[in-house]
Amino acid sequence: MADVRDATGAIAHRLAAPEDYPTDRFRGRGIVVCAGGVRMFVNAYVLLRILREKLRCPLPIQLWHLGPQELSPVMRALLEELDVELIDARAVQATHPGSIADGWQLKPYAILHSRFQEVLLLDADQVPVRDPAEVFRWPQYLETGALFWPDIVDLAPENPVWPLCGLEPRRCTSLESGQLAVDKQRHWAALNLVRCLNEQAETFYRLVYGDKDTFLLGWLLAEAPYALVPHRPFTDARCLVQRDFAGAPLFQHRTGAKWSYAHSQIAVPNFVHEQDCLRILADLRRVWNGRLFYSPARSLAARAAEAPLIGRRMHLVVFGEPELEIEFLRGHQFGVGRGPALQNWYVGDGENGLELVVRDTDQDTYRFAPRPDGGWAGRCMLTPQAEAWLAPIADNGRAPDDDGLIADLVAASGLATCWTQDAAAELLAALRLIDRAQPGVADRLRAFAARRCARNDPLRESLNAIADDLPASPPPARPVVRPVEEVLSRGYAQAWWPR
Repeated sequence: MADVRDATGAIAHRLAAPEDYPTDRFRGRGIVVCAGGVRMFVNAYVLLRILREKLRCPLPIQLWHLGPQELSPVMRALLEELDVELIDARAVQATHPGSIADGWQLKPYAILHSRFQEVLLLDADQVPVRDPAEVFRWPQYLETGALFWPDIVDLAPENPVWPLCGLEPRRCTSLESGQLAVDKQRHWAALNLVRCLNEQAETFYRLVYGDKDTFLLGWLLAEAPYALVPHRPFTDARCLVQRDFAGAPLFQHRTGAKWSYAHSQIAVPNFVHEQDCLRILADLRRVWNGRLFYSPARSLAARAAEAPLIGRRMHLVVFGEPELEIEFLRGHQFGVGRGPALQNWYVGDGENGLELVVRDTDQDTYRFAPRPDGGWAGRCMLTPQAEAWLAPIADNGRAPDDDGLIADLVAASGLATCWTQDAAAELLAALRLIDRAQPGVADRLRAFAARRCARNDPLRESLNAIADDLPASPPPARPVVRPVEEVLSRGYAQAWWPR
């Protein structure tokens, strides 16, 4: 009963004291997607590439997640390549408090606090048939400022959610919140009521299915207008196909057929863009191993030693085993040669200096120390242990484009979420300190901004302004030619290693 009283009181308070719309916070139109963790990242990656590459959707896109543990550095880099802004809701909560325990609760919060005035919310397991930006031009949306799609069921008059909200019981078409469009300026009160209902999830999620009918209840409580597409979705056991006002398919919501990284995909009859989605999944497997991996804390020297490895291919030789070619990818991944014992890598600080560590899903599998000729020598850590070597092969022409330390500092500053003078000053101070140890940070920061930010992204302008305040990069040093040191080891290592 306490939960019910709390929920009723929260609704009454929100109705009695509605918040004013902050006219200076939001501009323009954009898409918001909520996703985090391996499973939903796979689906979001397919959706975002379909939007950008197949449908040529021009709208800016934000992907919201709950904390840094939901997106590893390589996952972030893959999304940023698609001109997607990544927003950590946990960081936003520091400025705009709110109760968020799961992805359902995140959706109304993300709509409210995204930088857009007009939002198209898409679930990560969506695949639109055509560019969804058209919904903002529909007369029904322009008239009401809110656009919803129907579910396959109704909200019954016997449901106790009606008296709990103080609403007259009725039979009403349930809303399916895998997609919706809203003008926040026109519907700020309704959206805040939706957020309020979701913050009382322990009460309302027992009465309605997740977040979806909280939008219906919020709009009814606010007595706000909305447009509802008059056609129920085409249904498959695994997918809802939502339609436009003329009845043509527009959104394919794979509610029971989410894309899988490691397993075969669930077939959906007549699914549009299926081959493109399968190709995107194959691309994803080539550049990501399907795991959340975070390298441990390590020195600037260790991070610097990683840069020449990114994009390189090397020969892995273990005494008594066939030679293997492996490819070091950014984000501490392997490309070519990836296998059970070769999942992730990083350069760390060992007891005797730098060491290259290779891991499987649970433990270290190889440890190497650097050699003067650019190779690495060490041991395979699996039982039984054996000598192992990494020898460089011809440069494949791929230039490293990853700077994990700068990415970490920019993310920690919070500038991507909300610009403040203090945050910019704090980031500048940190980068100045790094520049003392590794001169040239200004150029690296500008390159990072160009790779990670869209041309009109305010973050790009801020990072370039910070780079202007850093010391100018020193001129390149003239190369020094030194003879290759003699190989000191004997036996197999001496015979195999090129002099």
